[in-house]
Amino acid sequence: MGRTELKAAGRELVVASRLADGTVERRLHGEVIELTKLSLAEDVRPTGLDDRIETLRDLAPDAGAGGEHVERALDHVETARETVQ
Repeated sequence: MGRTELKAAGRELVVASRLADGTVERRLHGEVIELTKLSLAEDVRPTGLDDRIETLRDLAPDAGAGGEHVERALDHVETARETVQ
């Protein structure tokens, strides 16, 4: 499973959250927590990663200056998703 990819995605979201404000910042922090849980889990279901991908796609346009980092995080999660069956 792509634990390294999920950790990298989390790091990107931490940077993005520093560049965002209000609700978006809190949602990004929530995604960092969810990605951390997934990176530590014994068994990751594809639906868990699909949910993260969907949420990050929704957050990217609202992230302002952090949008680029959200896009990078999305790439990492999609790469991790490819390894999970």
